[in-house]
Amino acid sequence: MEHGIILENRENLTVTAVADVKNFDDESVDIILTEGGLDVKGRNLKIIQLDLEEGKAVLSGRIDSLVYTKKKTGGKGLLSRIRGSLFGKKGQR
Repeated sequence: MEHGIILENRENLTVTAVADVKNFDDESVDIILTEGGLDVKGRNLKIIQLDLEEGKAVLSGRIDSLVYTKKKTGGKGLLSRIRGSLFGKKGQR
C-alpha cells in the first residue's frame, strides 16, 4: 500500500497506509504506518475516520506539525486496546 498525506488549510489531514493508531488526544495523534510512524501535533485534534482495512485516517483540528518516526514497535494500537477491553483476554465477552 502506498503512503500519502493530504493536508488542507492546516485543518484537515488525510493519511494513507495507516496500520493503526497507537495513542491520541486533542493535541497529539501517533499513527502507525505500514512502514514507520507519523506523529501529528496540534490543537483540538479529532479522528474523523479510521478505516484500517482501507488503511486510511482522517483528522481535523489545527495541525501544527507532522513528524515521521521509525517503525513503532511494542505496545498495542488503539483498535487492539478497544477489542481487548470489549472482549477480554480470550476474545470472549
